[in-house]
Amino acid sequence: MLRRSSWVLATALVMLLARIPGVHAQVSGWAGSSSPAVGSGMGRGQTRVLELFGQVGLQEGVVAGDTGASDQRSPLALKPLIGLNFHEIAHTRIMVGVTLAFPFSLEMGFGHDISQVAVAPGVLVSRRECASWGWYAGAELPVVITPERIVGAQTEALFGVSLRGGASWYFTAGFGVFAEMNMDLYFGDSAAFVFGGTAGIVVSYEMFRYGLSTGVPAGGAS
Repeated sequence: MLRRSSWVLATALVMLLARIPGVHAQVSGWAGSSSPAVGSGMGRGQTRVLELFGQVGLQEGVVAGDTGASDQRSPLALKPLIGLNFHEIAHTRIMVGVTLAFPFSLEMGFGHDISQVAVAPGVLVSRRECASWGWYAGAELPVVITPERIVGAQTEALFGVSLRGGASWYFTAGFGVFAEMNMDLYFGDSAAFVFGGTAGIVVSYEMFRYGLSTGVPAGGAS
């Protein structure tokens, strides 16, 4: 008799809870909803990329022009360079950036050896085609200083325009090697045209930031 009374009481309690509106709403709230909750989605936008990179390479070339000797070899130089890519052209993955190089001669002996130091700001256009390789092209405005070791001689300063283009091959996401061709035109006491190349190592670090769009894209909201 006691068991039968308990079963009747439990059945009555379930029927009573089913008739309470608040309880019914709470149970049905666990079902899927066609409209997402506020704040649960991410707005329209795009990923912005910043790439910080550096190069260290050996630079060699051939000099032609009013230098007193034709096809004269330019001094072997070490060229450290730092750069920052900060703008993408119209979702093409082509990046625009700035560079700053500090090349200096490794042939700083006496006699006919030439010692040179320079600073070369520039601009760069590049694209990382895949994880393994990418290409670039740029221009620099080098200022080259050649200290004279002969007593009484004056230090020579040359201003120029340099065009460079090459490719990088990456062993990992941010470390690899590069090779490029250089064409330099210098103005000063003795104008000169230099054609050469540079090869070395490259290190890059990419930073990504997601930014929300300020306008509605073509076609309206979806």
